[in-house]
Amino acid sequence: MWFKQAKIFQLPSADFYKINKLEKQLSKLEFQSCLPSLPVSYGWVTPMEQDHAPLSFTENGYTLICMQLEEKILPATVVNQELDKKVKKLKISKGRKVYQKEKLALKDEITMKLLPKAFSKLSKIYAYLDIENNLLIVDTIVATKLDKFTSLFKKTFGDNSYHEVETKKIAPILTKWLLNDSYPSSFAIEQSCVMVDPNQQSRIIRCQHQDLSFKAISQLLQDGCTINQLSLNWQDKISFILTEDFNLKTIRYTDDVMDLAKDNYDESPEHKFLADFYIMTETLSALVNKLVKLFRKNK
Repeated sequence: MWFKQAKIFQLPSADFYKINKLEKQLSKLEFQSCLPSLPVSYGWVTPMEQDHAPLSFTENGYTLICMQLEEKILPATVVNQELDKKVKKLKISKGRKVYQKEKLALKDEITMKLLPKAFSKLSKIYAYLDIENNLLIVDTIVATKLDKFTSLFKKTFGDNSYHEVETKKIAPILTKWLLNDSYPSSFAIEQSCVMVDPNQQSRIIRCQHQDLSFKAISQLLQDGCTINQLSLNWQDKISFILTEDFNLKTIRYTDDVMDLAKDNYDESPEHKFLADFYIMTETLSALVNKLVKLFRKNK
């Protein structure tokens, strides 16, 4: 449940997500197992590791929710093998070549036939609502999964239930941080970055486990390259990579933070869950709110 990625959205006012209404809204789109003829199904499940637990969990002003995704695993090679067999039979029976439109129709027919026999893959996407700061933090930046989550969120709470955080252009700011060695004191630059040459978009330079203060890197920045991903550490609590589209990836919590959570464990799984959630949200939200203040576009 410790978030390893973070996509940040702006929420309407806190009144929009009243706790006493939340459970009812989520239950309308509770997860249902995928029908045999469908390739995918998704809906809300409990974020807790308990049967018949509520569909949301609220503690200290943060509300955790969870979407479950079921996907049918149907390898393209299997479909194509069956398609080749059908096409060969059709060529012989019709005495002519099989046109593209016919192949597409056959492929759809084969897919529908094989779907009920396909294995299912289950995955979960967690998110939490920061009610005080009107933010939604989702534990994925993978476009396909994020699209499904936001689609379900809109179906549950309405089209105006969230919007993108409007930020300044982040790449030039990160570039100045590194080039001028000047950035907020609560942050430290770590040892990886991705640089792009704006005059030659295919020129991408990836640096890992490198001292980013090296003269060679400074020279690239002076020559016009910009930073579109930069590894950072915040207050010796969290290491992460900040991207130019305001995503956090490869989030790692320091030993001090993890030990703080472990200090609150006892033999109860419920207490461990509570301790993890409390420490994680307090730490991650403090970072997120700092970043939002730093990069939010001035209106």
